[in-house]
Amino acid sequence: MKGKLKGIGIGSIHLTVEGHTGTQVKVTLENVIHVPGMDSNLLSSNAILAKGLEIRMHPTKGTNIFKDGILITKTVQHGKLLRLKTIDTDAADINAFKTIGLKPSEPRTLPALLYDTWHRCLAHLGLQNVKKLQGMAVKLSL
Repeated sequence: MKGKLKGIGIGSIHLTVEGHTGTQVKVTLENVIHVPGMDSNLLSSNAILAKGLEIRMHPTKGTNIFKDGILITKTVQHGKLLRLKTIDTDAADINAFKTIGLKPSEPRTLPALLYDTWHRCLAHLGLQNVKKLQGMAVKLSL
């Protein structure tokens, strides 16, 4: 994405990655910056090294991350980038993608929706009742 992007919050995320011999390793990435609009997630090699981890790059074995000589996780090629080899332990388990920690520092502004949109979303609720709901709900605007 071209242009400027702004981080709106810092927190931690939980991931399950593929470790040594395909084992599942649960990791927590801390001080993650949430930047809406980013096309992909970025992981700083300097941040990895600052945590005492080691990055090994090999032409046939790929790029792997180690701690105390033990393989923590592997990466996979994705275009010109490398991605952590994450494991989707359960499609219904959103904890792998759920952030924890501080809430965003700025409220997200959403465009106002037309009455017709709210009417359909609210099971064809009439105009007067949608207006009543607007007075009761936060961030609901027509």
